[in-house]
Amino acid sequence: HDLACIGNINLSLDDMCATEFTGAMMLEYAPNDASVYMVVITDKEGNVVDDQFDFSDIGSCYNVSVSIPDCGTNTCWGEVCIEDKFAPTIECRDTMIMACTLDLSGVELPTVRDNCGGALPVLVNEVVTVNEDCDPDDLLATVVRSYKAVDAQGNESQVCDQTIEVKRVVSGSIVFPADFESNVCTTSTDISVTGVPTIGGVSIYPINQ
Repeated sequence: HDLACIGNINLSLDDMCATEFTGAMMLEYAPNDASVYMVVITDKEGNVVDDQFDFSDIGSCYNVSVSIPDCGTNTCWGEVCIEDKFAPTIECRDTMIMACTLDLSGVELPTVRDNCGGALPVLVNEVVTVNEDCDPDDLLATVVRSYKAVDAQGNESQVCDQTIEVKRVVSGSIVFPADFESNVCTTSTDISVTGVPTIGGVSIYPINQ
């Protein structure tokens, strides 16, 4: 049959950040098995490349000729451009419980997965709800952070929500430093020497605003 190539096609990498190009992809009509068509792919400098594409090819375009061996001059030409349209995925963690003395900036980020790697979680919204009704009485506030994952090509995941419950400190959980005594009047009484109260191993003094 006469070959008619599509002028230009975009070929997206798969979930493994790779893909194989076949001659049938370039043809407007391809009734035969893909193995029937001979494909020659060259870069813009005329160098022949193989039909396997990966992350290193994203954004590049290649010239393609398709023919059927032993069918004379029955050949057509086109161009294929490699892209990544595979969106990353994101998974927020289960509800996390933290003491109000801890820094929320240290909360673990959601887990992100991407076919080509390099995607990062992005905070898109944060809602803080103070427990004014004191029900339950140990809950100080609830923080809901919304995240999405974005990869190097700008593909975005769905948004997931991470819930953080900030708990009040129970007085019995405070660990005070041991008594400090010295018979030397020049001994420093700085907190770096005497120690400070802690909760779960975290210092609660001084308070950093």
